[in-house]
Amino acid sequence: MDLKNIDIKAYIERLKQKLQSFGKKKNKDEESEVQEQTDQDSVANMAKGKLMLLKQLPKASQKKLLIYSVTAIIGLFALYFVSQYWSDIKSTDKATQYIMQQVSQKSLITQKLGSSVRSTARGQGNVKMPGLTGTMTIPVKGSMRAGSLEVTLSNGTIEQLWLVESDGTRENIMQMEQQAATLAKQKAAEKAKQDAIVNDFNQSVNAMKSKNYPQAIAGFVNAINGNYRVADAYEYLGIIYSQQGDYNNCIVSFTSYLKLKANDASAHYQLAYCYLQRYDTQNALAELQKACQLGNQDACEAQTQITVHQSPVEQKAAP
Repeated sequence: MDLKNIDIKAYIERLKQKLQSFGKKKNKDEESEVQEQTDQDSVANMAKGKLMLLKQLPKASQKKLLIYSVTAIIGLFALYFVSQYWSDIKSTDKATQYIMQQVSQKSLITQKLGSSVRSTARGQGNVKMPGLTGTMTIPVKGSMRAGSLEVTLSNGTIEQLWLVESDGTRENIMQMEQQAATLAKQKAAEKAKQDAIVNDFNQSVNAMKSKNYPQAIAGFVNAINGNYRVADAYEYLGIIYSQQGDYNNCIVSFTSYLKLKANDASAHYQLAYCYLQRYDTQNALAELQKACQLGNQDACEAQTQITVHQSPVEQKAAP
């Protein structure tokens, strides 16, 4: 047999066929010599002989067979790596979609980039499904401008989120959200406090009408401290103190009110009354004069009567 020109694949195939049919064919000349051997032994011996024949193949053929084997192995590895590559791409795509679902509706991002924020390319980084842990940079674009998001995830939870605008400006979205949330809480607390003051003020007006003066006074003082309708609160306090006969506090309240609304003729007139109750004629006449000049006729008459009944010394001291 010429081993140099042998077709290796075809020859191996013929060997297989011979091995399969060997137990069915018997040579008449060999029957007398191998009567005690079983068909199994015959097949084993023949296989052994053929294998020895294969070993006698020239080195060139052995090399060719080795190349076939190595090529096949390389092909399998290439197929594996290609499949892994496409699997990683799909996983990265899904991770990118997941992140965009989490961040695209964040108000701070839409304020900077505009509405309809979307990714313009697959994110770059080591975040993949299903673990969703690692970092990723995603180019994005909104209705107003473009930028990129730098995201750090831990088991699907966003731990850090930076917005990098087209001009290079970097903004910590997570920190800004926390600050906004804190500010919102403060505003909510302030509004609740202000609502309580408003409600308390309205209840104080009703309490004053029903002559529940302690409740009314407490509510108006609370309104002044809360900077709500301060002038009105001082006026109401002046009226209450006047009705209670507490003329010192009456004077303090109306004086504070007139610092805010100096042209209130009625308030000047009521302040004059509180001064008169303390026998402070000089200050009473001064307030009556102001009320009269602002058109309060009762003040004008009161000023005239007081002036007529004043002693010469008191008239000289009058303004």
